[in-house]
Amino acid sequence: MPPTKLIVVAGATGRLGQLTITALLAHPDVRIRALVRDPASPSAASLHGRTEVMRFDAESADAAACAAATAGAFAVVSTLQGGP
Repeated sequence: MPPTKLIVVAGATGRLGQLTITALLAHPDVRIRALVRDPASPSAASLHGRTEVMRFDAESADAAACAAATAGAFAVVSTLQGGP
């Protein structure tokens, strides 16, 4: 069965984001769009399978960037935990 539900995960390279993605990928009908600041980072490179990595900076994103990042999403999950 091909993945049919797109779940967008903001903060995907953090510990909570990675745990969330692992749990979501246990469902065969889910694919993930992982929003990350740096797609070249080692933690972003470790995302694979039904995961699309997309550059996204939540601090500087405007409305158009937010709309593009969440286009077609069944759900959006924020695992952002903020800065210091």
